[in-house]
Amino acid sequence: MSGTCFSIEGEIEERLLKPVTLPRTIWDRLKGRTRFREPQVGHRGDVVITTIYLPELAEQLAHGLQEYVIRRAGKPHDPTDATLDYLKLATSALVRQEKQPSNENAPWHLQVNFSGCAGAADVSSEVAVHWLENWIQTDWSIINT
Repeated sequence: MSGTCFSIEGEIEERLLKPVTLPRTIWDRLKGRTRFREPQVGHRGDVVITTIYLPELAEQLAHGLQEYVIRRAGKPHDPTDATLDYLKLATSALVRQEKQPSNENAPWHLQVNFSGCAGAADVSSEVAVHWLENWIQTDWSIINT
């Protein structure tokens, strides 16, 4: 599977490193469980990779990006409309750090990913990154919040 990623290096707020209780579903209640979203830690050799998935941010970015494209491009016609629909389905966001033993203060990266499968979806993912980069350059506050 392919796609396109937009990555921004920065710092992380400590609150994102703490587990977050997820809303309980009926299935959770039947099983008597409470689920959490917390940083996932993996290893690649000596490198420690910490990943925090942010579905709420992905949804906010997809919605905001749609509004930005409409403001810039005007009323959508069919090809633009298809790309805007793609944003709802194909956007994900995560924060990741790849820490090597020699660098305890490794930077964090916000990654906004647009999935692609082949053909038109790959083109759509590249278009989405193009518009995201333009939007961020126009209004940096969307990332700093």
